[in-house]
Amino acid sequence: MTSFRIRLFGGFCALSVGLAAAGCVGAGASPSGYVKIPATDDGIARTPLPAPSCVDMSIIAEQSITPRSMADLAAKSVVVVVGTFGGYGAAVWDTPDGKRPPAADFLDYSKAPMLERPISIDVQTTIRPPGPGTLQATVRGGQIGCDRIAITDDDTQDLIVGNRYLLFISPLGDINGNLSSIPTVVDAWPVGGGDLVQTPQEGNVPISAVSAVMARVPCTWPTPKS
Repeated sequence: MTSFRIRLFGGFCALSVGLAAAGCVGAGASPSGYVKIPATDDGIARTPLPAPSCVDMSIIAEQSITPRSMADLAAKSVVVVVGTFGGYGAAVWDTPDGKRPPAADFLDYSKAPMLERPISIDVQTTIRPPGPGTLQATVRGGQIGCDRIAITDDDTQDLIVGNRYLLFISPLGDINGNLSSIPTVVDAWPVGGGDLVQTPQEGNVPISAVSAVMARVPCTWPTPKS
């Protein structure tokens, strides 16, 4: 198994990647693609180890190291909305055809393949509107079979169905370095009673205060070319 450090664009830093050469799972492997661990005498359930052909990547979110201010996200967010979270969809690869990348791509720092999950948002307040049509967005990270990419210390990974959030959304680079057509939620702040937004740096502020910052600080993030 190879471990190394890489950096992913769009506010994520790779903490570690474990990837063994692709190959067939040997005898004793479970149908899920994970290697079974022999039973132990103490009766404690053990976490299964990844099979040789599995990808297991842990990435620490940049905002966990340096919490973002409203001005930081104003400069990086193409779309900003307040909405109720409806749930996560099934994970997909960010490859052009949605298929699993070859093992060699995980060793190429410039490609940085990623799993993404679509999310459902019931938008109530629009601060920076999306383009025409229904708002679509994804969050990074997820699992398909025994392939897993975990984004740690990232608020977008623990959204609660039925809760309201202020969502900052922008297109990020795909496996080929092109900006994705479906943008990604780069941060999500809870919205509580009285429409107060729980920010990591400025404390609890009204939505109107966020709107004022968004109006004052222009977005400098690139958008996909039509």
